[in-house]
Amino acid sequence: MSVQRIWIDGKIIKASNKLNVIDERELEYDIASSSFKELHLSAVLCSEAKFDVNQEKDQDHIDFLKCPVNGDATETGLIRFFQPIEDIETTRNKFKIPENDDSKLCFLDYFLPGF
Repeated sequence: MSVQRIWIDGKIIKASNKLNVIDERELEYDIASSSFKELHLSAVLCSEAKFDVNQEKDQDHIDFLKCPVNGDATETGLIRFFQPIEDIETTRNKFKIPENDDSKLCFLDYFLPGF
């Protein structure tokens, strides 16, 4: 599964993956816009999908469009789309999100305390 379109600022636009375009001016979205940044954060932080980079022979040149992912199809599509914008682990490491006893991340506890 892959991201084909995104709804942002009241518009549906084509969501070309940055890895598939030669000139970034071809992109219909602006990664510097506050709306896109919020979409990026919510998609990456609310997903527990991870790339399985341990299987990759060349750790310096990982093809994130083909790298195996531990996660469901929807979350796989999201992290494949957002990875070239900012490494998903770098994004996640900016926030200290607590874990439940079963090691599941507690997004609601972090974003909506007392929910």
